[in-house]
Amino acid sequence: DGVEIQLSASPFNTTRTRGAPTEHGAGDSGVALKLALPAQSDKFSWALLAGATFGTGARGFTARTITDNGTQYSVATTLGYNLSDAVSSALYFAVNRLDGETTYAWSPSLGFAIDERFGAFVEAGFEHPEGGSSTRVAGGGFTWMATPRLQLDLSMDFGLNDAAPDVQGGVGFSLYFD
Repeated sequence: DGVEIQLSASPFNTTRTRGAPTEHGAGDSGVALKLALPAQSDKFSWALLAGATFGTGARGFTARTITDNGTQYSVATTLGYNLSDAVSSALYFAVNRLDGETTYAWSPSLGFAIDERFGAFVEAGFEHPEGGSSTRVAGGGFTWMATPRLQLDLSMDFGLNDAAPDVQGGVGFSLYFD
């Protein structure tokens, strides 16, 4: 209880840019360890997350500055508060380090239980690299508990400034092991 191992990969990516050919390829891969920390209230939760992202992606789909065989290290925390039985809030903070550059990120979100198996969420994301352009996105998605151990999710975010991608989407799954 309270420990989560995260494995990530982005095997299918497509980028379309006006006036340029469409690109296809895999993105980076990563591993992280998340530790849920004790809280004084049933409504509040918090956790620490430490991880590494490996520059395994195809050119154009690797993290902004991950070089060949580069690794990005990150430390993050998430704070959650249940506003009611059907509405929850969360705030995520991260510090990422890659090739001597530090990037700070934060993301607030609200989650809504539609019923026992379906949920929806809205989110915003902000990333601030040292000496670079900050990105801002907003969007949301849906979650579905396909089984008591398998959650599927679908998300879509939209860029709010020129430094952010115009549209990005995601599909994910979470598997619970006893």
